[in-house]
Amino acid sequence: MTTPKLTLYLPAIVLVVVSAAIAAEAQSRVYDFRDVKAPGAMQTDTYGVNRSGIIAGDYVDTNGVQHGMILNGNTLTTFDLQGCQTTGNTPGSIAAFAINNLGTVAGWCLNAKTGLPIAFTYSNGQFTTIAFPQATGTEANGINDKGEVVGTYFDSAGQHGFYLIGTTYKTIDLKGAVTTTARGVNNAGLITLFGPNSKGTFLSFTFNGRTFKRYSVPKAGPLGTVIQTPNNNGDIVFTWFDPNNSPHGAWFHKGTYIKFTDRKGPHSTRANGLSDALVSGRFKGQVEFVGRYSPGVKDFPGETQNAGYSAIGCCR
Repeated sequence: MTTPKLTLYLPAIVLVVVSAAIAAEAQSRVYDFRDVKAPGAMQTDTYGVNRSGIIAGDYVDTNGVQHGMILNGNTLTTFDLQGCQTTGNTPGSIAAFAINNLGTVAGWCLNAKTGLPIAFTYSNGQFTTIAFPQATGTEANGINDKGEVVGTYFDSAGQHGFYLIGTTYKTIDLKGAVTTTARGVNNAGLITLFGPNSKGTFLSFTFNGRTFKRYSVPKAGPLGTVIQTPNNNGDIVFTWFDPNNSPHGAWFHKGTYIKFTDRKGPHSTRANGLSDALVSGRFKGQVEFVGRYSPGVKDFPGETQNAGYSAIGCCR
């Protein structure tokens, strides 16, 4: 794809630090944790979920090969992009990191020969490659219902976030961060971004095209807070690290952080995806979270085997 590069310059940043009380809003909670496993898989990673409860991620088969995954209940859609690294449980093997309400996923893999990232969207059996102009590699991490994509690209200056609208790419760099990752985008164009500072603490922001707003889960430890997906109702999901560097989930809902942990992974729960209000089923009108945990692991980053989970957020 050949498109002009439009850099988004940010000379005047309005920075607002969001500090919300931990006290849970009445009846708001995250519950009904359940394991998510692709049929016949040795391991399943869950990264995104849409309002129909369809989950995107990856799975490792019994031969140790990793595949892209779209999971609708027990119905598995597998996808593989030629040239991608496929070694199971290895960073950079093919995966989908987001799914919109139309069922299109955004993801990336590492080129098996060059080791450089390849970004794509996938829908109805068709791949569309995404490549930031003049970049050495591109990763696609989020997609909204308009087909707008956010992610990361790499060049000689380092790692940057990007926003793709139609065929126009915009660069977004976070002030104070060593690198920038754009993780998610909703239909209003609200983008979630994170990156570590020089001390290794993750900084998390949203960007609405004009201003940045910083988020930090209260009582997070030295590793800080990693923002993940926004939904179309203004909710956001996070992975945050406690003082022992163990990861947990948090739901930012109506100005309040609601912390959560899968009891099967009390020291290793990472939250990745958040849906809009579900449109059908037992939990209609509530939101769904997906993420990963590592059974029996005390502290991050020592996990070696991941398990996918889903949970429900109540009440709206």
